[in-house]
Amino acid sequence: MSNMMEYKGFTALIEYSSEDDEFVGHVVNASPDRITFGGKDVKQLKKHMKEIVDAYIEWAKEEGIDPQKPFNGRITYRTTPQHHAQIAKAAAFAGKRSLNAFIDEAVMAQAAKILENHHKA
Repeated sequence: MSNMMEYKGFTALIEYSSEDDEFVGHVVNASPDRITFGGKDVKQLKKHMKEIVDAYIEWAKEEGIDPQKPFNGRITYRTTPQHHAQIAKAAAFAGKRSLNAFIDEAVMAQAAKILENHHKA
């Protein structure tokens, strides 16, 4: 079961709020603002996402800003010294010249599997 919705290139993480007795969506790739919307059922949630994203795109256009969050290609990754040593050893055995190349390949393989499963749902 997917807990995400997509509309016009925007992706929202969906959660259920027992406090409000409704679904709540948080757009994860809007810049620079946090966009939140809600709905009592999936139909209402989809409707509200479309309305809020369309309004946000229009606002961004009027303000002259890029509505999509820019990503700079840098990710801070922290691990234990023991894991760091294991990752470096695995990268060497895999023939990778850098940890970045090894980690990027491993993360992208996992991301591709997750995204493929998400699109099948």
